[in-house]
Amino acid sequence: GWYDAGDYNKYVVNSGVSTYTLLQAYSDFPAFYTNRQWQIPESENALPDLLDEVLWNLDWLRTMQEPADGGVYHKLTNLTFDGVVMPGDATKPRYVVQKTTAAALNYAAVMAKASRVLAALPAEQAQAAGYAKRAADYAQSAEAAWRWALAHPDVVYRQPADVKTGAYSDEVLSDEFAFAAGALYLQNGNVDYLAAFDAFWQKAGSLEVAGWANPLALVVAELTATPTVPAALRAKLQQQMTGLANEFVRQQQQSPAALALAQSDFVWGSNAVALNKAMLLLQSARLLEKDAADKVQQQQYQQAAQGLVDYVLGRNPTGYSYVSGFGSKTPLHLHHRPSEADGVTAPVPGWLAGGANPGQQDGCVYPSKAPAKSYSDTECSYASNEVAINWNAPLA
Repeated sequence: GWYDAGDYNKYVVNSGVSTYTLLQAYSDFPAFYTNRQWQIPESENALPDLLDEVLWNLDWLRTMQEPADGGVYHKLTNLTFDGVVMPGDATKPRYVVQKTTAAALNYAAVMAKASRVLAALPAEQAQAAGYAKRAADYAQSAEAAWRWALAHPDVVYRQPADVKTGAYSDEVLSDEFAFAAGALYLQNGNVDYLAAFDAFWQKAGSLEVAGWANPLALVVAELTATPTVPAALRAKLQQQMTGLANEFVRQQQQSPAALALAQSDFVWGSNAVALNKAMLLLQSARLLEKDAADKVQQQQYQQAAQGLVDYVLGRNPTGYSYVSGFGSKTPLHLHHRPSEADGVTAPVPGWLAGGANPGQQDGCVYPSKAPAKSYSDTECSYASNEVAINWNAPLA
């Protein structure tokens, strides 16, 4: 499985939303990802490298479910963060901590999605490599996690006193229930899950940009495009998607820099906010592909999304391409233990830095307090220069 960020711990809710994002990328653009190899150990097999990478993390996620009751543990963690060492030297005891409702629901959603992606592989390939068996296992484990969550609907993560690592605690769970129910409906077509989605979706309220604490947007676009979903519900979902996408277009049109970013977007992980906005804009544009009357609106969504990608890759007030090793001015001192400890001057390439964050929670030296300039390329700056899997996932 994947380490969460600049540290060596693993958290189901963040791992789940990251994995789902990559699976959705493959679902949206299968030909694109099928034709790309990244020189990983599995590159010689028949599976696209993106799915090989996802399976690496699914193998870990699968172990976080309690077989006896279907509940899912929230995280695998040290008691405190490791020092600046390589992974092989991170030898402190790690602990599986507390089953939670959010973990069970995120797990259910990603396992349902993974089951559907693997089941759709060519039959000969799926059978030969055992992927059909995996798909069936993921499906039953997703339903077991859902049943546990229904029986334990409000188990919120509470950090033990001796654990000092990330909490990823979420008090509002209606969006997670809708996320899981929607993913399970898409996987097996059981209308009971669609009814559950509708009920929890209405409780969740306004649609938000996807994130670990509110992953609902990841499933809404696909449900909107699914013909078996009743037309009235699809229309309401698309109205939500379009309303949010139109707001982003308004932000772009009102911005002197032509960027769909508001001051409130400059938070811890602001670059992920930008890229998740771009993802929603592109999904909204895809929903309009068959309607010639909406070509102007579609182009507006695409242009706003392009501007956000350009922002992350260097068209921003700092001048940094925030992706390590990509561009003429990129982060050199990521808050990322392997990059700091490996004895190589340059950081591991391909990581997305968190980005400008005027909160400056780390107390490091920053060149500016202005929201879009509040970025510090220093190892000290976990608030602006750390990496995280849920930030890299929408970049893909």
